[in-house]
Amino acid sequence: MQDTAAIYIHVPFCKSKCKYCSFVSVSAYTCEMMEIYLQRVKEELARHAEPFSCYRIESVFFGG
Repeated sequence: MQDTAAIYIHVPFCKSKCKYCSFVSVSAYTCEMMEIYLQRVKEELARHAEPFSCYRIESVFFGG
């Protein structure tokens, strides 16, 4: 049986900070900042793809 994993991708661009949130977030952002962030997320996924190739990814959650 193959091990399973889930992926959480944090999206730090919020209109306001929730009181319970301990993640990094910014309310003042530009389209350029979002594009750079998405590019870095893609790079991280590519960099970690090989170590996680033995897992069956069951879910991907985008949150922030």
